[in-house]
Amino acid sequence: MVAYINPLATYNLTNDDYYTTRILGNGYLNYEILNGLSLKTNLGFDKGNETRKYFQSGQVTGTLGQTTGTSSAIDNGSWTAEANLVYNKTFAEDHKIDALVGYSAQEFNTYSNSLTGLGFASDDIPYLSAATSVTGNSGAGSYALLSSIARLNYSFKNRYLLAASFRRDGSSKFGANKHWGSFPSVSGGWVVSEEDFMKNVKTIDFLKIRASYGITGNNFFAGNYDSQATIGTYYYNFNNTITQGQTINRLPNANLRWERNKQFDVGLELGLFDNRISFTYDYYHKITDGLIQQRTIPTSSGFNQIIFNVGGLKMWGHEFSVNTKNLTGDLKWNTNLNISFDRNLITNLVDPGYIRRNVTVSSDYYRQQVGHHLGEFYGFIFDGLYKDAADLANSPKYLSTPAKPNGNSDIGTIKVKDINGDGVIDDVNDRTFIGDPTPSFTGGMVNSFSYKNFDLNIDMTFSVGGKILNPAKWAYQTNMDGSRNLVSAAADRWRSEENPGSGVYPRTKSGTTAMGRQVNSQWIEDGSYLTAKNISLGYSIPVKNVLVNKMRVFASVQQAFVITGYSGMNPETNVGGADQTAGVGIDENAYPIPRTFSIGLSATFK
Repeated sequence: MVAYINPLATYNLTNDDYYTTRILGNGYLNYEILNGLSLKTNLGFDKGNETRKYFQSGQVTGTLGQTTGTSSAIDNGSWTAEANLVYNKTFAEDHKIDALVGYSAQEFNTYSNSLTGLGFASDDIPYLSAATSVTGNSGAGSYALLSSIARLNYSFKNRYLLAASFRRDGSSKFGANKHWGSFPSVSGGWVVSEEDFMKNVKTIDFLKIRASYGITGNNFFAGNYDSQATIGTYYYNFNNTITQGQTINRLPNANLRWERNKQFDVGLELGLFDNRISFTYDYYHKITDGLIQQRTIPTSSGFNQIIFNVGGLKMWGHEFSVNTKNLTGDLKWNTNLNISFDRNLITNLVDPGYIRRNVTVSSDYYRQQVGHHLGEFYGFIFDGLYKDAADLANSPKYLSTPAKPNGNSDIGTIKVKDINGDGVIDDVNDRTFIGDPTPSFTGGMVNSFSYKNFDLNIDMTFSVGGKILNPAKWAYQTNMDGSRNLVSAAADRWRSEENPGSGVYPRTKSGTTAMGRQVNSQWIEDGSYLTAKNISLGYSIPVKNVLVNKMRVFASVQQAFVITGYSGMNPETNVGGADQTAGVGIDENAYPIPRTFSIGLSATFK
């Protein structure tokens, strides 16, 4: 990285300076070719640059340390170009057509570098050229997407609705043989309330039935170059001399393709009693194939894994939404309630039909396996503690051998079930599925009140039935073989056969606590909860001012309360984030959502 030292050598790194420059541009052309037929084009770009200069003196709190200077830069750029032919026409008053054909292209580029200098002779010369050691790295990346689009919308008397579309997308992220994907969709709707036979049904203001089917593609799970081989530096023996060389360190996959979602939806929209009650129902059924993940391969190949389309899953569910205007006088009260019943099932995976979370048993929390739900927890089944010598002698032991018949088990330690009945507890044959993180149903409810200038809003969410795996508690806060903060209930642990405690928390003894760190059904807890996400109270101040149009003072509390039986700090924990294939309902010391109190004033100016 010497080539980067000179341009940066004159940078004064004394202050922690951070600079950002961003330029956005957009241009378009709309041209009406014929009546109802027009050409619409758009060109946009986004250019950004960030630089940072940082200098940390070696004199920190009176102790002389290593003086450090850093200079880094990131340069990003993207552009989008679109051209569409649009046709809008109404025939014989009742037939409306909206058609589009188009083409678009997108490209994104990024470049970054960072230099760090160590061993400055003096804090008075904060330049990289004054450092005795300079290291750095740089990186670049880009991807492109090309798309052809066609769409047709048709309506008759605003009563019968039909839409169809087709996309052909090519992404540079996929293998050389599989850049392109085709994604059609079709939908239809019937506004029943517009029919003549509904005119006399006074209670129904609006009724619509709709259905759709479509295929969509996902390229966000793939990195810019995941399908391509990469080169790494290695050392080898050449004529008894250690020599540096380069060779492939990641396998390519020329057949890595789009992850696809095939989804069918059917729904109903209903308005009653002058639309004081609105009801929506949706049923969806989605099949995902070509899931993109790293696939483990035999190490005899010289590699551990390869990016691959590993399998498929099925997701379906029912979603309900009700909006009501409960009071409409001086005191107004509106309620919005939504409930979802969501299910999933893994339908296909590459050999051996499952994907482990981790090869280390102590953190192998879940398993994605054909015929099971996403993220089902995997481990031993807790069977209490070994009560006495007779119980120990007559029960299977963990990792026992002829030379060590009790293995890592002893009186007062955790006992688990022998799944395969061979009399020995081991990691391969005696673990099974022990819990499902998928809730029975989830939802939320918002109540809004207003009286004259006062307003009150209460926003609540809930989840019922999902399980949580709590290694933060059971692997650490109840494990007494180390220096840790323990839960108070662990004081009622096994102490002796005469004082066995609650029968939940084991003894601590050298060489016997391994099972306490293995995933077992004791770690599974009910994750049901009811949370008040936000409660806010406001007052709109009457204003007669030439400048101010409206003023409002308000106070609010977020995360006002949580009702749950879960023993951890946050029942909404999710170690995998939004990615359901990366672990759901796992609490690895998740930070609790803070309760926040706020007061404020908002104003709208004329």
